Amino acid sequence: FTLADAVDAHALAPADLRDAAVLVADLPRRELDAAEREAVLHGRPIPGDHAQRATRNVVLFAGRELIAVAEPVGGVLKPRVVIAEP
Repeated sequence: FTLADAVDAHALAPADLRDAAVLVADLPRRELDAAEREAVLHGRPIPGDHAQRATRNVVLFAGRELIAVAEPVGGVLKPRVVIAEP
């Protein structure tokens, strides 16, 4: 996104909002099962295949819902920004 895409906060309309998934599309993605989703919603780390090879943050999804952005640390994914609500 560029500055040209910016919208004045006072003129913001629903059509101007972006899907959060688009904003993190360049990051590696990990799908969560129900138990992992619950853990991440409460800030708990989860094990994962991305954790061993990821060198940058990983986005965590449950279906189409963006749950969190996690950081790979020592073989686990630690939620750093949780988007969804329990």
